[in-house]
Amino acid sequence: MNSPKISVILPVYNCEKFLRQSIESVLGQTFTDFELIIINDGSTDGSESIIQSFKDGRIVYVKNETNLKLIACLNKGIDISRGEYIARMDADDISHKDRFSSQFKYLEQHKNIGICSTWARIIDNDGKVTGRLKNPTSPDIIGCSLLFTCPLLHPSVMGRSNIFKQFKYNPEALHIEDMDLWSRMSINGVQMANISEYLIDYRWHEDNISVKNDYFQKESKRAILKPRVEELFERAITEDEMNLHEYSFNLYSKGKKQDIDKGDLIYKEKKWLIDLSLANSRKNMFPLNAFDSLVFSRWIVACVANRKFLSLFSFPCRFYRPTVIYKAATILFQK
Repeated sequence: MNSPKISVILPVYNCEKFLRQSIESVLGQTFTDFELIIINDGSTDGSESIIQSFKDGRIVYVKNETNLKLIACLNKGIDISRGEYIARMDADDISHKDRFSSQFKYLEQHKNIGICSTWARIIDNDGKVTGRLKNPTSPDIIGCSLLFTCPLLHPSVMGRSNIFKQFKYNPEALHIEDMDLWSRMSINGVQMANISEYLIDYRWHEDNISVKNDYFQKESKRAILKPRVEELFERAITEDEMNLHEYSFNLYSKGKKQDIDKGDLIYKEKKWLIDLSLANSRKNMFPLNAFDSLVFSRWIVACVANRKFLSLFSFPCRFYRPTVIYKAATILFQK
């Protein structure tokens, strides 16, 4: 039997409400050379009967007798996958019909890219579009962004199978398994990109892992970021400094503006961002133009959120290079 071009890994745990639509969106792809590995992780609802109602030879059904949790399921899927590429899919999301075709074509044409994600529409329980999710497309900006946040949408990812099999998911990275994986890949030279097309409907609802484990997820994310920031500065970082590091990314949450401190925090943030840039200039951990562009974009966000518009022009002169301004504007547009 010939190996498929793509192995799609779809973990399932008590997802009967949205599962049928999710599976149909995969089986209805215009790109047809794939296997769909569905891993039923001990579901106690009607998920199994929905899975078994599909009679498609591309489905590989794996049933866990006990609930092994997401990370173990993903690694099991990686182990049994036969495709040249591995694609992720969640049981409550919907892949647009050209998703696999677009990602396959992109990865075939960009041999230097190991992992690619896509932009997404955000939908609610009823499938109503409630927003858009756009992440940076440039590999350099994505690599820099991993010092601050997760710039790839996990259920929209497709990547080279050999890379997934080399790194796998970390069993200790509970609820942040994707960011941990992308960070380890990036440190080891794997380049990542986002396709600027809306190729998946990402369902945001009360049962999302990100919603139910928001506080734990934020703390775990900080545990990943802090050692990398300390590596950049070559010294220990305090909790107050980490608060400044995350500040501009925490100003807006789930599309709603959060409360903003009115004291001198904006000026502390300015110093922190400039110090980040200077540290990177010394250590050369990230491409200089890309990193300065990301830093400058965060300063713009902080100034606008605090209505300190004149402060936009108070950064050191070197940040006003045309390439930095252009890339910073591109980053903001893509967010």
